[in-house]
Amino acid sequence: MKIVRAVRTCVACPSEWNAWTADGQYLYLRYRFGCGTATKYIDQHFCDRHETGLIVAEFTWGDWLDGEIDLDQFCEFADLDLGHRLRWWLRWPWRALRAWERRRPL
Repeated sequence: MKIVRAVRTCVACPSEWNAWTADGQYLYLRYRFGCGTATKYIDQHFCDRHETGLIVAEFTWGDWLDGEIDLDQFCEFADLDLGHRLRWWLRWPWRALRAWERRRPL
């Protein structure tokens, strides 16, 4: 799956993002306790509906206390493809930080 848009929703542990694929599918990406999951939902409001998602990728890395990972690392371990524009954006950490401060999606 190709990720073309991602919004980091937590700056601490766990690392998590709302992400969208090239065809508009929403994915919830989360890394906590050394385990990463990419879960497919209808949209980002899945908590409001108490729906169960479909895990499309899963990996373990580090130990059970780990909860911090970069999006490019997450996608590499989960075998997800970052879109060209998003990959370029991640090379510039200060841009990602400024986007977070303004609450704008990457």
